[in-house]
Amino acid sequence: MPDPHPVKPDRDFLQTILAEGGEDLKKCFQCATCSVVCELSDGRNPFPRKEMIWAQWGLKDRLVADPDVWLCFQCNDCSTRCPRGARPGDVMAAIRRETVLHYAVPGFLGRWANHPQYGPLLLGLPAVLLGLVLLVRFPPAPGASQKIVFSYWAMLPQWVLISLFGFFSVLAFLAVIAGVVRFWRAMKAAGARAGNTTVAKGLGPSIVAALKSILTHDDFTMCTVERRRLVSHFCVFYGFTALFVVSIWVMTASIPWPALSPTGLSWECCSPWR
Repeated sequence: MPDPHPVKPDRDFLQTILAEGGEDLKKCFQCATCSVVCELSDGRNPFPRKEMIWAQWGLKDRLVADPDVWLCFQCNDCSTRCPRGARPGDVMAAIRRETVLHYAVPGFLGRWANHPQYGPLLLGLPAVLLGLVLLVRFPPAPGASQKIVFSYWAMLPQWVLISLFGFFSVLAFLAVIAGVVRFWRAMKAAGARAGNTTVAKGLGPSIVAALKSILTHDDFTMCTVERRRLVSHFCVFYGFTALFVVSIWVMTASIPWPALSPTGLSWECCSPWR
């Protein structure tokens, strides 16, 4: 009878983990100190002990479908207390990076974005695209106002920039959705193979709990070694949140919002696209 849970070592994956920060991985001798000291580790299914042994064996198929990898935020409590200096926190970070690359859509773009040598190519492609656009002479957009509040470049109409930005934004959004769906299906399949078919919490309560944890960063308060990361991570997170809000305002400023404008005035007067 064939083994229902075959072991498929991936030597290339192991070498990648070793090269990306897990060079001390082979020092681990499964003492479980990392799982004991981690405040986030679940006693029923502790980590990162099992991830360390899976990585030593090169079990890529299990690691890239392992949700526990994403519960770690690399506070390094485990790495500091590891008696062998195997640095489980760095290994978990390397596994997360490889998981992102594994599920990235398209895959080649994920690899380019995560390797510095492709930086010039990633910067050069938009420059080439804009150069090709400049070769075309664009007439004014139908119905567009000739009044410009913020002029980017006379040779490149704003409606062209907006169209390009909108098109590639939609592509990026669809790529993210496709990658998340692939990851979700892989986790469900891994759970089914392990016999974990019981749903502990519904989708709605799970989303609420996740959002609460993200907004408050409460997990960071459990860290003892790198507690100072709480402030820096908090500032970065809410800084990008503010940039997102500003970007949404810029893209929707020309739309009249009666509910947000008691005087009946439109935000169009403030729109940079007008």
